[in-house]
Amino acid sequence: MFLKVHAIVHNERILLNVDEIDSVQELKEGSKYYEAYGTSGAKSVIRINDRVLPVKETVVQIEHLIGKNMPILGGK
Repeated sequence: MFLKVHAIVHNERILLNVDEIDSVQELKEGSKYYEAYGTSGAKSVIRINDRVLPVKETVVQIEHLIGKNMPILGGK
């Protein structure tokens, strides 16, 4: 499954394979990546293969994208 997110780098939309996402961290003042990315408009960072991708979506928005696109298992 792929997610479409709005990356801060180059200000473009990127499709990410959900299976490759290691973690998602919300940026708040005082958090590890806030100084580097939060001031440039990022709401969260996605870690993929030990790299950090700052994105404009919040953690809640990313959760909704995953839930919306996740196939229903055992459904009718």
